[in-house]
Amino acid sequence: MLIRHERDEIVDEIRVVTVPRYKTSNLSGDEWRVSARIEFRRKGHLLYAQDLSTIEAAVRHLPHELDKFLETQIDAMTRTEDLCAQPGCDQPYVSEYRLNQEWCSRCGEPKPAHSDQRIRFCQRHLRRGDCGLRDADSNYQVLSGLGPESASGYEDDIRESDVVIL
Repeated sequence: MLIRHERDEIVDEIRVVTVPRYKTSNLSGDEWRVSARIEFRRKGHLLYAQDLSTIEAAVRHLPHELDKFLETQIDAMTRTEDLCAQPGCDQPYVSEYRLNQEWCSRCGEPKPAHSDQRIRFCQRHLRRGDCGLRDADSNYQVLSGLGPESASGYEDDIRESDVVIL
């Protein structure tokens, strides 16, 4: 069973765009009209669009449209099954890992994960880090492809942690 990354919110990009059209009419005349469109995307794929009259109307209506979409479109995962599980990444996966342990909220200790919890990553996102249990290199077993030591292409993404001293 493929699992989602714990930070995967299904929709990884929301756009509000203007939609121009040139209206023609023999009765009232020709003119440019402009409306607005809300677009929900996942890994570069358009999942949902809703047209509204203005940008302001689209922005005000956005929370409702997102709730409505998420209630009915959870199957969006199947459309991106062959892509990397890193939120926002639109690259094909090159490796499949199995999750070893999950955190038990009842007892406060790690416990073995269900035997078939798998997740897939591209070359850039093979390295998961060591910060949390759910998404750490040491908590995955490589089932196919390369392991975290073979990650490449992420060098420009490296940022030192910001430390705030109060």
